[in-house]
Amino acid sequence: MANGNFAGGDGSANNPYLIEDVFDLDAIRNGLDKCYKLIDDIDLDIKPFNEGEGWNPIGGYENPFNGNINGNNKIIKNLYINRPPNTFQGLFGRTSNSTILNLNIVNVDICASNLSGTIVGESTCYTNILNCSVSKINARFSKLSAGGICGGVGYSCNIKNCYLKKGTIQFSQEKQVSTLIGSIGFDCNIINCFAICDLITSKPIGGLIGLADGRGGVIKNCFCNGTNTVGILTSNINGNKSIVNCFWNKDLSNQNSDKGKGITEKELKIKQTFIDADWDKEKLEDGTSVWKLQDGEYPRLWFEKIEKYLIQDKTNILYTLNENNLLQSPSQILDENNFINNGFTDIDLVTRDLLLSKFQSLEGIKLLVYTDNLEKKECEMIYNCERFRPIDKLKKNSATCNILFKKV
Repeated sequence: MANGNFAGGDGSANNPYLIEDVFDLDAIRNGLDKCYKLIDDIDLDIKPFNEGEGWNPIGGYENPFNGNINGNNKIIKNLYINRPPNTFQGLFGRTSNSTILNLNIVNVDICASNLSGTIVGESTCYTNILNCSVSKINARFSKLSAGGICGGVGYSCNIKNCYLKKGTIQFSQEKQVSTLIGSIGFDCNIINCFAICDLITSKPIGGLIGLADGRGGVIKNCFCNGTNTVGILTSNINGNKSIVNCFWNKDLSNQNSDKGKGITEKELKIKQTFIDADWDKEKLEDGTSVWKLQDGEYPRLWFEKIEKYLIQDKTNILYTLNENNLLQSPSQILDENNFINNGFTDIDLVTRDLLLSKFQSLEGIKLLVYTDNLEKKECEMIYNCERFRPIDKLKKNSATCNILFKKV
């Protein structure tokens, strides 16, 4: 382990510092204008980052982060911040002229004031946040410009190919706050982004962005789905922000909004809805489709991996979850179609009490996971937080998917 000394590199664009542990990540604050690259997943659930006020954001009001970091599709998990009265809270407190890409943050617990978010508290200008995700969030924000990914976005910034899903965000007021971003300035572009998250507010607000400066830029190919949301955007200043081919779930609100197109939950899971809006034409430079569109599922970005679960008892009967109830799967064939059509996605719902409500004991009970993430070698169950490695690869479908299993 590098323990704050980095695993290689010199901090230049062609030879970035290599981050392999939490102390390397923390050492970014000593070189705010350098370039960095993650080479391993990082768990922040160790002292001093998991106690007291938790993680100390990198970069602040006077000294923002103006370097670049490539998350390299690795995961930073268990980000904990507990500073209710403080601004500029997040993994990065404040950025300027920087790029953050290919970064995934899982299990977030943050309590802060304004200009706060998971990845960046405030990106002042010319910041690009690309191909990033936040999942399993529990956030409480008390003032303006707060959001799940970024609190405040200044001028000439780009948030592209990003998503937030699973969890709850609570706001003490409804101005300049939302699931993804609290507020955006002029000439900002929000493209190919989505949020699936519940909001705790006194009234419905825009499900993706709180306040937008209408001078230049676009919100394009985005969708939101969650309680207390109505429309993509809450309000504008300096004219109306251009909103193109964006959707929100109108089933969750009795209100109307002209900021995006309100469609039903069912329509959000019909791929033709998005093909008609030309989402299928969004491509990366190598020709990869940006969006994965499949009937029966919400649209997914290309880098979001499939994980579907089934439970198998000692007699090999397969079970799935339906509204926190364990039921026999409609199909008892252990194959790809069964996972895709009947599997559940939220492993946090699998508790010891739930299992024992169905089975007399845990003897012989197995948790099965189907995934297209060929690097996945472990999983985590919330009731004991005990990692496991699969004791066998039960099935491999060509070179694209694994089915892994573990006795629970």
